Amino acid sequence: MTQSIRDITGEMTGTVELNESERHQLLASERRRTTLEILSGRITPVDLGELATAVAERETSVASEQHRERIRISLHHKHLPKMADMGVVDYDADAGRVK
Repeated sequence: MTQSIRDITGEMTGTVELNESERHQLLASERRRTTLEILSGRITPVDLGELATAVAERETSVASEQHRERIRISLHHKHLPKMADMGVVDYDADAGRVK
């Protein structure tokens, strides 16, 4: 699997080659798959809160504020750092922005 990387302007800057094990790790989580779907259509950075809301809306038809907050926390502490370590996304945890 090859993942394209975009710079801050949205321009393609390169690709990341993932081996089979890394692809399985990346796609093992439904939340990471949903996050990748949402981000794949974006060319500008996305605010973490906005991303959490989009994920919540796909996970359930009635997403409470508490549910969105749990998703935001899991994205921040677990999913986005893992995806960033794999080179699939660029996550600025301090700014709460994903690109």
